[in-house]
Amino acid sequence: MPYLEAHGFTVKREGRHASVRNGSGDEVYRLTQTSGRWVWCDLYGQNGGDMIALVRDIAPGTSFRDAVFELTGGAALVQRVQTPKPAPESPPTSSIPLILPAFQPHQRSAGRAYLAGAASVRPRSMRPRLRGCCAMRLGRCCSSATTKPGNPAAPHSA
Repeated sequence: MPYLEAHGFTVKREGRHASVRNGSGDEVYRLTQTSGRWVWCDLYGQNGGDMIALVRDIAPGTSFRDAVFELTGGAALVQRVQTPKPAPESPPTSSIPLILPAFQPHQRSAGRAYLAGAASVRPRSMRPRLRGCCAMRLGRCCSSATTKPGNPAAPHSA
């Protein structure tokens, strides 16, 4: 209500309602307090909204930010100073290079058993295959259509 009084309006409060009158005593707005906040409507009940909308109705062209500034007296627009985040620490480095252990044949069977069981991968999908241009460069094809004798697409045809 201090905003309205600062702009030349008189506010007469009656319980959870208020009447806002201009300098000549004519009622121009009605206010109602609901759930701890004020809402308004004009004299004819046509326009209305919250207090930010009222500021924008009184001063057309006022931005949302400026309306909040007016209602709070500038308290809501205090700039927050962001403290810079400290630089992340780099992981400790070791002078010993990391070396993978040598491959053991039992590891392949254990890995495939896991894929076939827990991961539900078909054993057929685990077989190594050469496909596409890679197979053609090696002189092998995975498609039976290209390996028939006399087929010009076959890399090994005479």
